[in-house]
This record gives sequence, structure tokens and C-alpha cells, in this order.
Amino acid sequence: MNQNGPAPENILDEVADFLSERVDEVRAYLASPEGRVLRKRIAQVMIIAAPLLFRARFFRATWIGRILGVVGGAAVVVKLAEALRDWEPIPEAAELS
Repeated sequence: MNQNGPAPENILDEVADFLSERVDEVRAYLASPEGRVLRKRIAQVMIIAAPLLFRARFFRATWIGRILGVVGGAAVVVKLAEALRDWEPIPEAAELS
């Protein structure tokens, strides 16, 4: 450790470890029965909201919104929502070690 605090690589290692732990916790939650319900609800909202979102004036006013509208962004969002809804995580992931 230097006078200015911990070395940058130590901070980066700590951040990486922290993020890795949180990702594992999220995966475990999503593999649980409660996570399954949450995945289903999020997918339902995405499927219903995608076409409405891409028709909204504020979204069409941005360049990224126009591009996504041209390439079928709503269809992509619906496909992602369906994948989230139908995803079956590994049951062992529900158990935190």
C-alpha cells in the first residue's frame, strides 16, 4: 500500500471479486422458484411494452430509436423476453455455496 491508498490493481481486483459474487447471487436467485416468477413477470412486461415503446414519439425522436425501428427493434426485444421467460437455469445454481 502506498501513501495515496491501495494500489489500483488491488481496487480492480476487489471490484472484480465483488461483481463476481453479485452475479453468482443473481444467478442463484433467478434459478429459485421466486426467480422463475420474476423472470416470467419481466418477460410479460417486455412483450407487452416493446411495441408500445417503439411507437412512442420520444423514442422515435432519437437516432438510436429510428435505427431500432427500422431493423425491427420491437421484435428483438420480444425475442429476448421470450428467451428470458423460457430460460431454465441449472438447479444447482440455486444453492449458494
